[in-house]
Amino acid sequence: MFIEQFWRRRDPTPPTVANEFRESYYQRLAEANDRFAWGAVPGWATDRALIYIRYGAPVHVTTHPGRGLVERPAAEGGGTALAVPFERWEYARVEGVGQGVVFEFVDPEQTGEYHLAQSPSDKYLSAAN
Repeated sequence: MFIEQFWRRRDPTPPTVANEFRESYYQRLAEANDRFAWGAVPGWATDRALIYIRYGAPVHVTTHPGRGLVERPAAEGGGTALAVPFERWEYARVEGVGQGVVFEFVDPEQTGEYHLAQSPSDKYLSAAN
């Protein structure tokens, strides 16, 4: 009964048979399992999947797949820095959070396992200049 009420409260069109919110959730879950699995870790259990399942696909993704030099934005100190593999996900709006929301994921060990960064500086090993 709890589960039925949970989905019913989130249904954007209650008079219809379909619950679009529930369908969207399970679709994202399936996509996350396909896209973000890492070794023995199922996709849904990864940081990227948790964000993807909750907020959907980002409007823009910047990928830096290998360790190397990058130009840091002025807001992050500017200049060139040595970075670990990272992904930057941008959302136009996240309900309950705000506009222009950014999530960054880092792979400091270069294993393919990306973790949600706690700070923009998590993606940098050092400044080159």
